[in-house]
Amino acid sequence: GKLSNEGERKKMTQEIHRIKEKIKNKNVREQIDAIFAVNEETPSIDPSKIAFEDALKLLRSREVYMKVYGSDTLLKLLKKRDKQALSNRHTILAVALENLKEKESYAYLNIIRLLVMLSYVMDSEVIDALIAEYKNNELEIDERLKIGEVIVKVTEDLGEMSMKFKEQLINCFLKGSRDVNNEFRTSSLVNLGTVCKLLSFQIHNFFQELFQQIEIIIKSDDYLPSKRAAAMVLSQILAGLPNLMDFQDFLLPIYHLLKEILSNETDEQT
Repeated sequence: GKLSNEGERKKMTQEIHRIKEKIKNKNVREQIDAIFAVNEETPSIDPSKIAFEDALKLLRSREVYMKVYGSDTLLKLLKKRDKQALSNRHTILAVALENLKEKESYAYLNIIRLLVMLSYVMDSEVIDALIAEYKNNELEIDERLKIGEVIVKVTEDLGEMSMKFKEQLINCFLKGSRDVNNEFRTSSLVNLGTVCKLLSFQIHNFFQELFQQIEIIIKSDDYLPSKRAAAMVLSQILAGLPNLMDFQDFLLPIYHLLKEILSNETDEQT
């Protein structure tokens, strides 16, 4: 702690220096000098700044346990609305996105928790950044699949607040459902169904485009898991729509598609 009486502080400092001169061990003397040098150079240190900067360094570390500790500390700082963490939230977001490549599951799950916490203080930026990464063709497919999971998780945690991102979320996974990569296309369809459910199926403006894409996949996709996923999404939407009779223009095309699946589809699960 700081001594309020400057005279006492000066007297104590002189006493420590006097004792130091009697110490024969050079390393000990150098350590004492270093302590005084730090105290003179940084008379007032903001503890929250130290906590934030150390946590960020740990998150950037290559060691998994350090990443975990760093992300956990940043998460706690954001939770208590720490001034330094909040003012550097864009930096935290950038470093968190870099760490989504982490293969160790515990560290990866901690990064997801950090992104969810960030979404409470900067929801638009987090959603935009994650969608941009999901669409980034330069990333490995496995990385993009992970990011899709994170988008769904953030959407789930935002709850009703996610409604304002309805268009971005649906268009993101609709685009993914047209991807040439089989696994990515299937994953996008599954995510699409989950997001529609999380949005309480308030998807009226997108219904036509959703149905058209589902129909194309069911009728012409050669990859069976994609076909199954599309059929599942359609069944989820039909079961979840609170006012199906408002979609009378689509009821006949849906009926024809379902009838066609029953007549021509050889895959029992579809």
